[in-house]
Amino acid sequence: MIYNVCMSCALRRKDLETFLAVVEAGSVQGAARRTGLSRTTIQRRLAELEQALGAPPLFERRPGRRRQLLTAEGHEVARRARILLEHWRRSTTALRDAVARPGRVRVGTLAGSFDLLVDLFAGGVGGPEGAELRYTVRELPEDRLLSALAAGAVDLAFGTRRSETPAHLRFERLGSLGWAAIVPAGWVARFPPVLDVDDLADIPLVVLTSGPARAHVDRWFASAPGGPVVPTYAFETGSTPRLVEMVARGLGVGLVSRFRLSFLPERVAVRPLRTEPAPLVAGIYRRAGAPPSPAVRRLVQAARRRFVALADEGDTGAPAACRSDASR
Repeated sequence: MIYNVCMSCALRRKDLETFLAVVEAGSVQGAARRTGLSRTTIQRRLAELEQALGAPPLFERRPGRRRQLLTAEGHEVARRARILLEHWRRSTTALRDAVARPGRVRVGTLAGSFDLLVDLFAGGVGGPEGAELRYTVRELPEDRLLSALAAGAVDLAFGTRRSETPAHLRFERLGSLGWAAIVPAGWVARFPPVLDVDDLADIPLVVLTSGPARAHVDRWFASAPGGPVVPTYAFETGSTPRLVEMVARGLGVGLVSRFRLSFLPERVAVRPLRTEPAPLVAGIYRRAGAPPSPAVRRLVQAARRRFVALADEGDTGAPAACRSDASR
């Protein structure tokens, strides 16, 4: 068993997780970017792992090599670490499920997206025989949202579909999310009523730092009908509400889901797009093999109704309008 404690020569879960992050990223620097840890912290944890195992070096140490390659011992540690951590994840999930309070739904959502869901909870989704359901809602960065679900920290997670869904999770589609441009109110005269991708070529843009939404925007500029457009990403931020705030302050133009149009401040104007980035797919992640409780089923039904309502409010009449599969 792995004990996550701080003591000399103890095998710690966080050291194994850091080691696998380096293995998957191929370097300490790559792991630092993915995890947010400093390179010094990562190097220290790797050294402590080797000490705890009494093992020879887990990576080949060759000066000047950027990509770190595993030694034979490193390959064996990586193989067994994945098994141990998966066992830990399953055990933790089972424990959290076993002690979860009846009638309480633990909800995870992307950081900055709670305003899209707040009506679900403010409206009071009813429980069995009219009993009031209780919710615990956590906003989490995208890279932590599914990890929290897998570990049993939340019962379901609202997010957008990734290219691959982890085998231990399932994704239930709500519908597609179309796009629109938002511009500072004082800039309205600079733009036509409907924007082409070329209209944004030399305009300062406010974009998300990472994630599917950023990837879709990047591909949209790269695959513009008239040839690749090189955008000016003047400001990057970690959440959509912050992006909207920066546009309202006159820092640049933003590209957002049309859901977001129902929550814009007065200092922001909307411009439809003649062509759009590929739509994001909104939905709900749950753990595979875990039947939803009646409380979870009621919340999912309410989310579907909310999705349809927001799709209707946010539809500006531009191409590829934001439509819910549930409304078809």
